[in-house]
Amino acid sequence: MKLNEQGIEFSISDVIRYFRSPYSSWATWANLQKPGYIFVENDMVQNSSLLLRSEENEDSAKRYLINNHDEVKTISNPLNALHESQEYIEKNIEVIVQPTLKRDNFIGRADFLIFNKEQSLYEVMDAKLAKQIKSEFLLQVCGYTWMLETYQNKIPKYGWFFLGNEEVETFRINEFYRFFIDLKEEFLDQVNNYSLDNQPKPRKSEVFEEYSDAANLYWKENQSLELIADISSRQIDLLEKENYKTIDDVASMTENSLSKISTASLDKLKRQAFAQVNST
Repeated sequence: MKLNEQGIEFSISDVIRYFRSPYSSWATWANLQKPGYIFVENDMVQNSSLLLRSEENEDSAKRYLINNHDEVKTISNPLNALHESQEYIEKNIEVIVQPTLKRDNFIGRADFLIFNKEQSLYEVMDAKLAKQIKSEFLLQVCGYTWMLETYQNKIPKYGWFFLGNEEVETFRINEFYRFFIDLKEEFLDQVNNYSLDNQPKPRKSEVFEEYSDAANLYWKENQSLELIADISSRQIDLLEKENYKTIDDVASMTENSLSKISTASLDKLKRQAFAQVNST
């Protein structure tokens, strides 16, 4: 997310962040409204290492495309990337490296566009360090495919991945496209209703990225069930439905059983919560 004169500018990565963690999405928005409002971790060593490996993987993907296609063009002027990308798309350049795309209030840079001559449409290829396709990868390619509709008014059949083991894989866009569109609309609706005074609860199942410490701080301040060692997301949901909201609630439980939590599992949670509460 970025602020500009028209309001907030989004990227497909913002939608993916929301998919992985609604809390992290809200925290990103909160820091945009009020810098420093939510603590952000800054592991420069890890980030630098990942960035270097990602760049090396993108270089490998580019070499693969050069070896398999006659015409490969890289955006030459970052300051004019949007216009240059559109020119290449209009000319049906066979492979476009790091094109910038824009649709509505979304702007972003895809890794590669590959022109499918049979369909007369561009398809998106994303370079990923992982050796297997993850759900958020599929959504990201669907996102750039959605942005491409501005330029070609039609959805291609396939999306592509160049993985960390240098394997190339494809998937059918229409199997995931509707899910992405619904997710994007849900994300935009949530952003329109975000408030600094109404912080969403970080859930154990979420991937917080640079907001992990902020999430842990929230749990400590609110004595959240997530503090109980080895508790599962499912157990948290079941306990909250029974109105047990904090670690203290569980530590002082008198019930020996709850619906959908076995007696042995509940006893273990109660003993663990009691031990943690009384050790502080």
